[in-house]
Amino acid sequence: MTQEMIRARAQLLRRTREFFFNEGYIEVDTPLLVPEVIPEAHIDLFETCYDDPYNENLHTKLYLIPSPEVSLKPLIGTMGGRIFQLGHCFRNRESIGTHHNPEFTMLEYYESGVDEHDLLRRTAAYLRYLLRDPNLGALARNSGRLEVIAREPLVMTVAEAFERFLGIELFQGPDDEGNAEALAERCRSRGLSPPEEAEWPELFHYVMASSLEPALPRDAPVFLTDYPVGCHVLARRGGDGRTRRRWELYLCGIEIANCFMEETSPETVRRFLDRQEDERRQRGASGVRSAESIVHALDGVSSVAGAALGFDRLLMCLSGVSTIEGVIFSPLHDSLSRR
Repeated sequence: MTQEMIRARAQLLRRTREFFFNEGYIEVDTPLLVPEVIPEAHIDLFETCYDDPYNENLHTKLYLIPSPEVSLKPLIGTMGGRIFQLGHCFRNRESIGTHHNPEFTMLEYYESGVDEHDLLRRTAAYLRYLLRDPNLGALARNSGRLEVIAREPLVMTVAEAFERFLGIELFQGPDDEGNAEALAERCRSRGLSPPEEAEWPELFHYVMASSLEPALPRDAPVFLTDYPVGCHVLARRGGDGRTRRRWELYLCGIEIANCFMEETSPETVRRFLDRQEDERRQRGASGVRSAESIVHALDGVSSVAGAALGFDRLLMCLSGVSTIEGVIFSPLHDSLSRR
């Protein structure tokens, strides 16, 4: 990490906080070490244990957070308003590569009384705000990214993106939802080679990663909205019954942000947690202590939207640096190579 990048990172931290303060958000600082987590099926955790020095029988398993969501949801449910957190997160068993490091920085922000479209507009405003900073604007200009990030965002549904860039109908009639073989056949007809006998979520994510994401425009920010209901996340269902109220932001070809119109029904949250635990068991992942605190966290709240943005990836986009190692302090890859 160069001295120039150290200064750029510090300026991005400063301007990020400044933007959210100006927007009326309260910065919170929740624990990095927690006794329970949201048991997401495909996220592995760093585990440790607290041993009480005065009670040798007290051993408490703890987890480094993969996201501050587990603490932020109870907070926004209790206090309402607008909150954000800017801090480190940890994910185990992920390859150390161009866009991944086991420890990374996340910007997460929640707001009550709004929907996912409000947070889409706020996120676009945040990007424009950063470019008005002389130093960050110069950084983006020198990397050739200024015009790209400053351009009016392209907003489209996932289904529209499938048709526009792949020529594939994601939904084909009312009986098509969740029909993996029908979708696989449409993919094969367009020259794709989907995995055999894949279930619908696996098939969808395969097409997203292998075909759609590389085809997305790179000359403007791209917001993909209305993800299929078969993507099991804690986002409310859309009015059509086959989509979820969720968007993701792609910048310079990199997925950097994810937003939900948050699910508030305790029954639905409970079913989600149970399903994630089942899927973890099926793939042989270690059991975790499920976050009971989020089941009723948003009960009775009319509307809450929450977004998570990869801070390191955003700095990569601004600076044109090609790997995450160039924008973070002491990447784990470097530490391991010195052993």
